[in-house]
Amino acid sequence: MFFKKSTTENLIFHIGLAFIIFLSGCGHIRSKQELQNELPSDSSISIVGSLEADESSENSVDESIEEDVQINELRKEIEAPTAKVEKHLRIPVELNSHVESWIEYFTEKDHARFQRFLDRGQNYRDVIETVLEENDLPAELYYLAMIESGYQTHAQSHASAVGVWQFIAGTGKRYGLRIDQHIDERRDPIRSTEAAAKYLRDLYNVFGSWDLAMAAYNAGEIRILRAIMKARTRNFWELVQLGVLPKETASYVPKFLAVIMIGKEPEKYGFRINSSTQPYPDLEAIEIPGSIKLQTLAEKTGVSFDILKKVNPHLLSYSTPPGPTPYEVWFPAGASSKVAHARPQLIKIATNNRRLAAISKGATSKTFHLVRRGESLSMIASKHRVSVGHLMRINNLKTTRVLVGTKLTTHAKSYSISNIVRYKVRSGDNLTIIARRFKTSPEQIKTSNKLKKNQIFIGQVLKIEDRM
Repeated sequence: MFFKKSTTENLIFHIGLAFIIFLSGCGHIRSKQELQNELPSDSSISIVGSLEADESSENSVDESIEEDVQINELRKEIEAPTAKVEKHLRIPVELNSHVESWIEYFTEKDHARFQRFLDRGQNYRDVIETVLEENDLPAELYYLAMIESGYQTHAQSHASAVGVWQFIAGTGKRYGLRIDQHIDERRDPIRSTEAAAKYLRDLYNVFGSWDLAMAAYNAGEIRILRAIMKARTRNFWELVQLGVLPKETASYVPKFLAVIMIGKEPEKYGFRINSSTQPYPDLEAIEIPGSIKLQTLAEKTGVSFDILKKVNPHLLSYSTPPGPTPYEVWFPAGASSKVAHARPQLIKIATNNRRLAAISKGATSKTFHLVRRGESLSMIASKHRVSVGHLMRINNLKTTRVLVGTKLTTHAKSYSISNIVRYKVRSGDNLTIIARRFKTSPEQIKTSNKLKKNQIFIGQVLKIEDRM
C-alpha cells in the first residue's frame, strides 16, 4: 500500500531529489562497504561508513523516479525554501533490538577498544562539539566521527577515505578541503569537522530525518533515495525491516545511536571518562610563508615542535607547501606576537629554501643529449632551452659542428654561489700572475677552463673564481 505524503513532505522530498541529482552531477556518490563485525583495530583502520565513490554514480536515476517526478515540477519546487536544521536540535534515539545489540557488543565484546576510542575522542570533544554547535547542528554528531575513525587523524580505509570524518578526496574538495601531495586537510580535525558539518547539514536538509541523513552519509544519497522509492516509506526502521538498505547501512545507524547512549551515561555501561585527558588547545591560524618546516617554526618562535605537529597533522611533510603562497598554520592561541617577531627571518629562510629547491630541481633534470642524425647544435640548444654558446662552453667545443652519437652535456651538473668572472688575457699575463691576482691557483684556472697545458694566449677569455 502506498504511503501518503502531505504537501509539505512532497515539497521537501522533491527538493531533496533535485539536490541529490545535483550532487550526483558533481561527481559525489558514496559506494557500498562490506559490513565489519568489529570496530577497526588501532593499527589497521578500515572504517564502516567512510565516504566512497558509488559504483553506480554514472548511471542515471531510475526511469521510475523520472516518471514520478517531472522536470517541470522540480523546476518550480526547487525555488521553495528547504527544510532547516533547528538550532541545537537533538538527535532522537529509538531504543530497539538493533540498538541494544550494538550496546551489548560495545560493552561486552569490544569493551577495551571502545574505552580507548572514548579516551582518544575526549581530547577532541570540546573543539568538535563547538564547531558542530556553531553550525547549528546537534552536538551528538560528535559520536559519528567516533564510529568512523575512532578519532585517529591518520585513519585511512581501504577505499582511501581519510581522517576523523573519513572523507574521500572528491567529497572533501567539494566541501572546501585542500588535498594534494603536500596538504591533506581531511587529517585536520578542525577543518574536516567544518566540512563535515556542511555535508551533514545538506543531508538533513534533503532527507528531513537524522536517521536517513546518517544512512546517506554511509551509503550515499542516491542509494538511500532509491531505497525510499522502492519501499514507499521514509521511515528508516521500516526500510531496515523491508530489507531495501545495504546491510552495513542497516547496522550503521543503530551503531551510531548505541554510541550516543553509551556516551551520555558511560558509567552506566561500565565505561569511564578520563578526566586527566588534555583537551585540544585553543588555536589561531597564522599565515606562514611557503617552504618552511615546522621544526624551523618551532626554533624561531619558541613554540613547541610537538605541539605544532599535533595540531597540524595535515601538513604531510611537517612543512608548509612549497611556493610563494603562504599557508595558514595552527598555533596555540597567543602565539601571533612570537610569529610576528620571527617573520623577517622566516621570509628569508623561505626564499632561500625555494631557491635551493629550484637549483636541486634543475640539477636533477635531464643533463645529457645524444646527438641524432639530422640534428644541429642550434636545434639541440632550442630543445633544451639553452644557448648555442652555453653548449659550446660546457662541452668545450671549438666549432658548432657535432657528430651523430656525440653525448653532449646540456646543463651544468652543479651550481656555486661563488663569484665567477671572465678575464681576457693581456700581454705579459701567465697563469701564475692571473692566479695570484684573483687569489686562486693555476691548477684551479686550468680545471675551470679545461686547459691541458699552461699555455694561454692574448685575448683568450678565462673563467675564474674571484675570491677577493
